[in-house]
Amino acid sequence: MIRQVRLERQKQNDLVDQEMAELTREKEISERMDYLKATLKELRVSNESLTPKTLFEREEQEIDAGRVIIETKLPKSIGKMRRRIRGMRTVLENPPRHVNDLQDTKQKVGRFSVTYSIMETRPFLNMLL
Repeated sequence: MIRQVRLERQKQNDLVDQEMAELTREKEISERMDYLKATLKELRVSNESLTPKTLFEREEQEIDAGRVIIETKLPKSIGKMRRRIRGMRTVLENPPRHVNDLQDTKQKVGRFSVTYSIMETRPFLNMLL
C-alpha cells in the first residue's frame, strides 16, 4: 500500500515536472516567434522603398567602406607589425656584447614579446610578412 502511494506520488511529480518543462518551452517558443515577427515586420518596412537604384547605392556604400579599410587601415597595421618584427629580429640577431647591454636587451625582448603574442593570435599577418 505504501509502495503504491509512493509510486503514485512519483508519477504526479513527474507529470508536474513535465508540465513545467512544456510551459517553459512554450514560453521560449512564443518569445522566439514574437522576435521573428518583429524582424519580419522591420524587413518588410525597409524593403518597401527598395528599388534597384537604392540597392545599388547601398552596395556602393559598402564597397567604399571596405575600400577605406583595405587602403588605409590595413596597410598601417601591417606596417606597424613589420616594424615591430624588424625590431625583434634585430634584438635576436645582435646578442649583447657586454653585461650592461644585457639589461637593455631584456627590456627590448619584453617589449617585443607583446607583439609576438599578438602575432600568435592573428596568424593571417604572418602570411603578409
